[in-house]
Amino acid sequence: MEAARVQDQLTDRLMQRLEGSKFLHIPLMNRIEGRIRTKEQLANYTAVLVHELEARKFQDEWLIDRIDRVLDLQRRLERYESLN
Repeated sequence: MEAARVQDQLTDRLMQRLEGSKFLHIPLMNRIEGRIRTKEQLANYTAVLVHELEARKFQDEWLIDRIDRVLDLQRRLERYESLN
């Protein structure tokens, strides 16, 4: 249980780093996406990306594609959970 708590804390700190950054760090984003374990973390990550997109006045196609991937993952997770 301790390892899961540490991993969750690390994931939260990485998301804070991404949110506080002026630039999108692709390696950091990849690292965060690899660490997401809960729906709450996925929702928080999505919110950070949407906030970044808003700051860019919705003018970043690459980021829009990344958000689409994350939203697709959320939909698949919801479908999976509804089947169980």
